[in-house]
Amino acid sequence: MIGVLLDFYQSYRSQSAVQRLEKLIVTTATVRRDGKLVEVPFGEIVSGDVVALGFGELVPADCRLIDALIRPGGHLPGVGGGRQAAVL
Repeated sequence: MIGVLLDFYQSYRSQSAVQRLEKLIVTTATVRRDGKLVEVPFGEIVSGDVVALGFGELVPADCRLIDALIRPGGHLPGVGGGRQAAVL
């Protein structure tokens, strides 16, 4: 009986810790605004933003891909680190 109570208590504490950590994490994307690259939370991406994507990065899912530019060199001028760009 004590083992069951300890297991419940540990599970409850670990779930609470995960929930607190999830509140601290903000998923961001790199967008070009006013000619500058800035990091904004996914919820602040608006129509007309140009999102710079790199390999392995998350793609904002609540947007529509209108066009994509992939250069043979793997990068865009002014967008470092082998990033691609998508106009949303």
